[in-house]
Amino acid sequence: MLTKRDEKESRLVDAHHFSCTPDLSIFGLLKGGGVVETAVMSDPVSPTILMLLSSVIALLVLVLGMLFRFSSRLSRIERRLREEGVPVDAPASAEVPQGGAFEEFLDEHPEQRAVPKGEQFAAYRRWRREKGLNWSKS
Repeated sequence: MLTKRDEKESRLVDAHHFSCTPDLSIFGLLKGGGVVETAVMSDPVSPTILMLLSSVIALLVLVLGMLFRFSSRLSRIERRLREEGVPVDAPASAEVPQGGAFEEFLDEHPEQRAVPKGEQFAAYRRWRREKGLNWSKS
């Protein structure tokens, strides 16, 4: 049988064993805390968690500051371009179709527009060979 002293010692051992475990009764909302606190041992993990949490928050603030800085730089560049008269949303010159050599071929030979595509491309290849526009030596 257990005496009162044995029961008291077993409670101290249990309190020491569970001092670092979270209070699972509705995540500690009923008892007002998230960790069972005892006089036996303090939680050694909390300083590490605080350091990690503060580091993550500092990094997030740094990234947010960089985003605002890039945004302000971009708006400043757009404002300068508008002042110079360059449309901001205009496509680049590489995106605008220029017609190219095939359009030049069709302008020189307008009868090729009525011909099927296969014959058009065969005539276009001959025309490129005659003009020397091919990369190959043939």
